[in-house]
Amino acid sequence: MSRKTKFISIFLLMVFLLETVTFADIPKFTVVIGNKGYSLNQLHNGEDNGDIKKGVPMYIKDGQGKWINIKTKKEVSKNSIPKITYLDEYGNKKVYEKHDGEIIKEECEKIYFKLFITKNKSGVGQVVSLNMTPEGYSQFFNGVYFQFVDNENNSLSEKLDIEKLNFIYPEIKDKQVNINIYDYFDKKIVTIENITVKADEKILISESKIAESGVITVSNSEELMKALGSRRTIRLKKGKYDLLSNKVKNSFIGYNEVFDGKEIVFSNITDLTLEGEDGVELFVDPRYANVMNFVSCSRINFKNLTIGHTRGKGYCTGGVLKFDYCKDISIENCVLYGCGTEGLTLSGTTNLNLKDSVIEECSYGIMTVSGSSNIAFDNSIFRNNKDLYGAVINNSSNVKFNECVFENNEAGYRELISGRVDETGEVTIQNSKFINNSSKAFLDQNYKGNIILKNNQFTNNKFGDEKVALLVMGDVNDKCFNESAFNGLKYSKSNYGIDYKVVEASNIHNDDKEVVKTIEDSDLIIAVGFMFDEVIGSYADKYPEKSFVLIDAESENKNVTSLMFDEEKGAFLLGALAGLQTESNKVGFIGGMEISLVKKYLSAFTAGVYTTNKEAGKLLLNEDMVEFTGTFANMDKGFKAANTLYSKGCDYIINVNGACEIGAYKFAEGLSKKQNLNFLGIDCAKKDMYPEYASRIECSMEKGIGEAVEYAIKNYKASTLSKGTKNLGIQGRYISLSNAFYYLNNEAEQKVIILRDEISQGKILVPKTEQELKDYIEGLSPPEKSRK
Repeated sequence: MSRKTKFISIFLLMVFLLETVTFADIPKFTVVIGNKGYSLNQLHNGEDNGDIKKGVPMYIKDGQGKWINIKTKKEVSKNSIPKITYLDEYGNKKVYEKHDGEIIKEECEKIYFKLFITKNKSGVGQVVSLNMTPEGYSQFFNGVYFQFVDNENNSLSEKLDIEKLNFIYPEIKDKQVNINIYDYFDKKIVTIENITVKADEKILISESKIAESGVITVSNSEELMKALGSRRTIRLKKGKYDLLSNKVKNSFIGYNEVFDGKEIVFSNITDLTLEGEDGVELFVDPRYANVMNFVSCSRINFKNLTIGHTRGKGYCTGGVLKFDYCKDISIENCVLYGCGTEGLTLSGTTNLNLKDSVIEECSYGIMTVSGSSNIAFDNSIFRNNKDLYGAVINNSSNVKFNECVFENNEAGYRELISGRVDETGEVTIQNSKFINNSSKAFLDQNYKGNIILKNNQFTNNKFGDEKVALLVMGDVNDKCFNESAFNGLKYSKSNYGIDYKVVEASNIHNDDKEVVKTIEDSDLIIAVGFMFDEVIGSYADKYPEKSFVLIDAESENKNVTSLMFDEEKGAFLLGALAGLQTESNKVGFIGGMEISLVKKYLSAFTAGVYTTNKEAGKLLLNEDMVEFTGTFANMDKGFKAANTLYSKGCDYIINVNGACEIGAYKFAEGLSKKQNLNFLGIDCAKKDMYPEYASRIECSMEKGIGEAVEYAIKNYKASTLSKGTKNLGIQGRYISLSNAFYYLNNEAEQKVIILRDEISQGKILVPKTEQELKDYIEGLSPPEKSRK
C-alpha cells in the first residue's frame, strides 16, 4: 500500500473514530457495573478491578443502543441506568447523568500518541512504533516522521516512519528522551519532551508532553497552505499570497463551491500563529467566497497581515475573515480590506480580540457578530465601509469597542451600530471617535438599555433624521441658557443627524398653537427652565407617545426626563475661589427671593468660602455679608445691595438674584479702577452676557445647558434616555467655572482643582441646607487663608 493511499485510509478511519467518540450519551458496548462504566476491551484486559465478582447489577448497551440486563439477558429501560463514571483506556474520566444522559463532568488529559518499544525477536535491536490517536490526527495530521533526540537535540536514532514498525539499533532503553515530529517536507512541526523509555513498554503521550509550536517559514501560497496545521508558527516572507492558486491536500483544509469559484474552509486547527513580514498580503479572487473561513478552531493568531479580495473590482458577497464556533482568536496589526462584504463575520465565537488593526473599504458593512461573547476591539480603525450597514451585533454578550475610530462609513439601510441584544447581552463603546459617518441612525432601537457609551467623540456625522423641538423662554441668542441650549442642538445635528425646530416663547401656555404643532411634528421635545414645568407636564399627559426632556427643572410625568444640575457643587467652588482671592477677608452674597433654591446656593457658597478662608466664612455664617433683594427683576435693589456690601468692605460678591445683578454691576461701574470690587456669577458666562461690565466679573459658574441638550439627544438616539430625574453631576462641562484659573496663582489653582476632584469622588459632601452647612462646618478644620 502506498503512503498516500495509507494516509487517506488512516484519515478516513480517524474521521470514523472522531464521530464515534463524540457521542454525548454513553457509548455503545459500554458495560455498567454498579456506578462504573467499562468498555469490552477493558474487561478483556481485566481492568474492572474485580467489580464483576461483587454481584452488583450489570448492564450492557448493545449495537442498536438498547440496554440489556446481562444476568437475565432481557432488555431494560434506560431509566434503570444510574449516574456512572466511565474511565477510558487513556485515563480520561467522564461522568454521565442518570438514565443514559448527557456528560455532566469530564476530566480529560488528551492523549496524542501511543509509543510501543519491544525487543527484536532475534535479540538484536528493537522494534519501535509511534501511532497517533484520533486526537493526535486532529492536531498533527501531517506528521509522518519522528526521531529520538536527547535534551541537546542530538540524534539518538534515524528518522522513523509514524504508524509503521521501525527496526533500530542500538537499543534505546532506560533513558529520558525527546521526540521530534516532522512533516512530509522534513520540517519539524512539534517536539514531545521528557519521555522515559523502558524496554517492552507501551507509553501514552499526553497533551502536557507536547512542547511549544515549531516555526515554519514560507515564501509562497503553496508552502503556506501545506504548512497550515496545529501547534505551529508560520512566518510569511514579504509578498502576495493567492490562497487559491494551488489546491493543496491538507486534512485541515476543505473547499466549498461558491457561485464564481471555491471558498477555503479551515477546520479543527489549534494553536496556530500566522505572522507576516512587512508587505505580506493574503487574498482570493472569487467575489462570493470569504477569504479565510475558520470552523471549530481555537487559539488562532494573526499578526502583521493584510487580508482581502483583490482590490477595486466592485461588490462581493463574501467577507474577509469568518469564524464559526471558534475561540481564543487574536488579530493584531492587520488590515482587512474589501471589496469583501464585511471585514469580520463571527458566529458562536468566544474570546476574540482585534487590536491595532483596520477594517476598510468593505462593500456591505464593517462586521456581523452573532451569538458570540467576549469580543474586544482595541485601538482599531473602521473606515470607508459602504453601503448597507455598519457593525451588526446580534444576541452577543460582552462586546467592547475601546479607543476605536469609525470614519467615513455609510450605512444606508441600517444604523451604524445595529442588531439585537438579549437581556444578558451588553455592548460597550468607550473612548472612541465617530467622524464623517452617515447612517439611518447611530444606534438600533433594539439595543434599549444594553449599550454603554462612555467618553466618545462625534464629529460631522449624519445619523438619521429624527425631529427635535427646543422650547426656550425669550430670545434664543441670550448669551446664556437659551444660546447654550441652541449650541447643543446645532452640535447634535452635526453629530447625530437630526432635524430641529426652536420655539422662542414669551408667555407659554397650554394651548399655544405653535407649540402644539411643533410637538405633534417632533419625536423629542426639550424645554429649558423651571418656567416650563407645569406646561410640559400638561403636554406630556396629552401626548404620552412622545418623549419630553425638561432641563433644570423636575417633572413627575412618566414620559418626561428631568435633567438637573448639581449647582451647589459649582457654588461651593466659587466660594472656595473667593476665599482664596479676597484681600479684605470679606466676601458677600446677594440673593433674590428667600426661596429654597437661593438658600441652597448660600449654604454651598458659604461652605466653600469657609473651607479656604475661615475668617470670611464666619461673616457669611452670621449673615453679616448677606443681602436679599426680595425680587429677581429690580435692578435698583441690586444696585442698593451691592452698595451695602461694598460699604462693609466686601471685595468679592456673588449674584444669585436674576436681573437684579445688572444693578449690582451698574454700582461697580461708578467706582474707580482702584476701588477693588469683583463679582461672581451663576448659570452662564456673565462676562460674555454683559461685556460692558466684564472687567468687574471675575468668574462664573456655568451650567452645561448645551451639554444637557446633547446628552438628551445622544441617549434618545441610543434608546438609553431613561425617564425620571437624572442629576448630571460635576464631571465634564455640566458644571464648570469660566475664567476660574486666569487670576489664580499656582498654589491656589491646585487647591481649587483638588476640591473639585474631592467633590467628584464623594469625599466632600456639599451642603444644600442650613443644617447641612452647620454639620459641615463642625466637621471641618479649615486651612489658613492663602493669598496671592
